[in-house]
Amino acid sequence: MTSQAQRYLERLDIGYSYRLAKRMEEHCTNPVLGYRTAGSPAEIATGDMLAAEMKKIGFSKVWKDAITVDQVCAAMGNDATESVNMPGSVSLKESVAILERRLISEALSTYKTTYKAAEALGTTQSTIVRKAKALGITDW
Repeated sequence: MTSQAQRYLERLDIGYSYRLAKRMEEHCTNPVLGYRTAGSPAEIATGDMLAAEMKKIGFSKVWKDAITVDQVCAAMGNDATESVNMPGSVSLKESVAILERRLISEALSTYKTTYKAAEALGTTQSTIVRKAKALGITDW
């Protein structure tokens, strides 16, 4: 193990992780929900804070790279264009319905319950039930 990795592991504990997460909460675009929008000043400030923290605990080579949607999709084993290509010429409303139907159907097939599907999709169980009914999703 490198000395940098050893220094990092020596500093890593539950308390340190908690304090670091709390410091990250200082930078958010939505104070109520606590998230940072991609590319926002809050996200950039958080990245700067994390880079400084990594240097502080002993990492000598710290840099920030921009991450593209294509890179994220590739890491997940997906093609970035796959999720946005819609059949024919359809309206935005129709495109959203097609994408929601795909996501909800897949989540229900995978997780088998509306509760687990909602949890996986980051929404509520009532939203899954309501949208599944509206989109005609009946079998899972």
